[in-house]
Amino acid sequence: FIAIDIGNEVRENLVSSLMEISHLSKKVKLVKAESIHLTIKFLGNSKTSLLPNIIQNIENAVCDMTQFQLEAKGLGAFPNLQKPRVIWAGLREKNSHILQQLYFKIEEAMFEVGFEKERREFKPHLTLARIKYPERNTKLEEYISKNVNTPFGEINVKKIDLMKSTLLPQGALYECISEIPLL
Repeated sequence: FIAIDIGNEVRENLVSSLMEISHLSKKVKLVKAESIHLTIKFLGNSKTSLLPNIIQNIENAVCDMTQFQLEAKGLGAFPNLQKPRVIWAGLREKNSHILQQLYFKIEEAMFEVGFEKERREFKPHLTLARIKYPERNTKLEEYISKNVNTPFGEINVKKIDLMKSTLLPQGALYECISEIPLL
């Protein structure tokens, strides 16, 4: 997958919310703090032979893009607060639309390599937890509602990461294959 690392400050600020969420529901599966990231494009199982093309196309797509800042702020849930499947922290751009441009450029670049374009709207977020069998939990609902504007810090986006995910019994292990710097 293609991602943006959120940095240690934001990651550390999210830990207290992760702990609180874990106390509010036994059905919640938390994302490990060190694994929290912003996914730009999920590539699925990809052939190793495609790696050079993937990296080259990402480099070409972002070659004229400058570094930018995001603000991690607020909690929310997909598809809704009443029966959440995913609990997330929101992301907002600071004074620009660079993230949206980056997303479209990466989508186009990966389409050229042979990956399908995403059908869903791009909604930048940081996945904090998943719930396999969602049910109404008023304590969790209240906690998320109470924290819709909680600031978690700023992310200085200086690079794009091409990541490898290995699924293990204890969860996914992420490894950075390539870092593509922004101007």
